[in-house]
Amino acid sequence: YIDVEESNAWWAFLDENKISYTNWAVCDVNEMSAACVADTTPSQVCVDGYRTQSGDMVVAQNSK
Repeated sequence: YIDVEESNAWWAFLDENKISYTNWAVCDVNEMSAACVADTTPSQVCVDGYRTQSGDMVVAQNSK
């Protein structure tokens, strides 16, 4: 379960206080923190459809 509201609140706090951040895990294991779905190859990491909900949230946040 990804708590979208809490994630957005943290990002807002970090931005307001000029604190940098990064994605916790760029991996393809079956964990909520993983950015990629299982069995994603290196060439698929940035391809739509191979990211988890967490990965999509981070990409959207970093695109702002």
